[in-house]
Amino acid sequence: MPLLPMILLAALPVFGQDQATDRIAVRFVVRDDVALKLASPALRLDLGTAELLPLVDDGSIDGDIPGDHVWVGEMELRRVQKLAFTLLDTSTGQAQGSASLFLPAADDAIITLRTMDGDPPLVIEGEGGASATGDGSTSTAAPSAATADVEGSAERFTYLLWVVLLLGLLGFGYLRVVVRRIYIQDFLPTWRKLDRWLDRENEGPGDRR
Repeated sequence: MPLLPMILLAALPVFGQDQATDRIAVRFVVRDDVALKLASPALRLDLGTAELLPLVDDGSIDGDIPGDHVWVGEMELRRVQKLAFTLLDTSTGQAQGSASLFLPAADDAIITLRTMDGDPPLVIEGEGGASATGDGSTSTAAPSAATADVEGSAERFTYLLWVVLLLGLLGFGYLRVVVRRIYIQDFLPTWRKLDRWLDRENEGPGDRR
């Protein structure tokens, strides 16, 4: 069996195991201190099965200030390439907006959201602990969501670049083995036969007697 397919087949179980065990701790912060739309919010996370994460504003989570209309929730979840979620108000059963973003490569992340009166009803203010703005304006909050997507795309491109580089190195090594085998088994014996034939042809009639 060729060397390159054997290496790839051996590496596949390791990649699958890393994906199955890789988890990330995420802290969601939903700022409703301007729109004041939420009474009992929760996030429905799209992780294959819809998981509901209740959000609180009672000070029970470290760093939360009770009654400031900044809702907080924490969860450790399986790392996915792109996390999609919907903000619900369980007191009315109505959806208050949806969003999605690429998770960072770190072990934890803080995702900051803000409710809006207009369209869109929910925007991403910050990801990974950095908040882009605090005034809730659509003109400044909307680009931050695009920035999160761009950062995730950059991480995927870097990962793809490393994979292509690794495959290129493996392919170059395999090509060297194949070329050396062809040289030793095919080219070198033929060259030696040709060299001996030329030597016989170059010998004069007297030399042959």
